[in-house]
Amino acid sequence: MGDLSGEGESADSVTQEHDESERGFYRGDDRRAQLVSVICDIIERDGVDAVKHALVGREAGCARTLVYRYFPSRADMLEAVTADFYLRLEKRLEAAGTQLQDQQQVENDAASEFLIGAIFEQLEESGLAALLLRANALISTEYTHYQDRIYKRYEKTWLNAYLDLGLEESMLRSLLDNVVAIARNAVLAWFRGDLSRQEAVNMTIVQSQALASATIDFLAGGQGSNSK
Repeated sequence: MGDLSGEGESADSVTQEHDESERGFYRGDDRRAQLVSVICDIIERDGVDAVKHALVGREAGCARTLVYRYFPSRADMLEAVTADFYLRLEKRLEAAGTQLQDQQQVENDAASEFLIGAIFEQLEESGLAALLLRANALISTEYTHYQDRIYKRYEKTWLNAYLDLGLEESMLRSLLDNVVAIARNAVLAWFRGDLSRQEAVNMTIVQSQALASATIDFLAGGQGSNSK
């Protein structure tokens, strides 16, 4: 992957570039949200390596110095995409009056459909950028560390029922990565028009539950063998 630090120059090296006249009517959080949206569009259209301060500024209608003010590095831009998706997803779940930590059985069909359905709704609103980044978390050591924080802040909650069964967290994280890959394939098929949204949701649920069951059976068999 390309260097995440930017286009070979620091924010300090371009601070003299005038950008006040290019700010338009965006201010504060509105401008940041617009920049995140532009970054998402670039990732979906051209891939992660295409994300550069100059390109983001050009497509957002502002100078790159303004982009640097919000996101000093490319890693900051990518992190913003992921964080924005999870925060919006969390608000969506809260608005529905359901807290993930209140679910007693992760494997419960209703809970699974609710969670995955909410994720698909957020993908429909936000686009694929966050999912593409999550499916390719090893972009850099810096971004991987951020992904660890995302895992602890959000995703680990979804695995609590399995952790309560005494399964190793490292194996569960691997399971989660595989579920993300399943979801990515289903979402791409949905966006291409090969599957309806409900078919994509159902496919993700069925395949994820089958993978989880197979993983638990495998671990149980291994623990049984080791105990003999």
